[in-house]
Amino acid sequence: MTESETLISQYQDEDDQTMREKIEALTAQLTISKADKDNQYISLEAINASFDNLTTKKNEFDQYAQEYNRKKELIRFAQEKRGEFSSQVQDIRSRIESLSHDLKEGGEAKSKFDSEVQPKFSLIESAFLKLEELSNQRPSEIEDSYEQQVQTLTEDITNRKTEVEQAIQEVEQLKQQEAEQPTENS
Repeated sequence: MTESETLISQYQDEDDQTMREKIEALTAQLTISKADKDNQYISLEAINASFDNLTTKKNEFDQYAQEYNRKKELIRFAQEKRGEFSSQVQDIRSRIESLSHDLKEGGEAKSKFDSEVQPKFSLIESAFLKLEELSNQRPSEIEDSYEQQVQTLTEDITNRKTEVEQAIQEVEQLKQQEAEQPTENS
């Protein structure tokens, strides 16, 4: 009984519907077993059966809790990655916004900006939003592919971030060259 009470108190504040349902089921069986134990008119076999039911419920709950905790760790990992990428994505967004000013229409810098920087950054934003969505899930909502999805998104964001930064540098160089051209022709 003590183990069941400990598990209940340990998980009673979890904000997950499935976990709350599991706690309710274990609590109900614990209440029945306590009542059976205190009932002097019930047979020893009935008390033992009640405690066997409690042990079964506790073991099922314990198994669920282990998987639940594993999933919470996966969510924490996704949240950490989201936190790492959040400022990086914002920095790139600011650089892109700043870079977009004063690009000459029809110029090579503007063309590269429109064809490479913007589309690649859109892919980063899309992957980041998906990572954010995954990091906000509850443990009971996590699918078997969750860990792989987070890993793939992390790699995707990292790789695309490098590509976008290179494209930004190229556009900056082209922008600088275009700005210097009129002085060379004078």
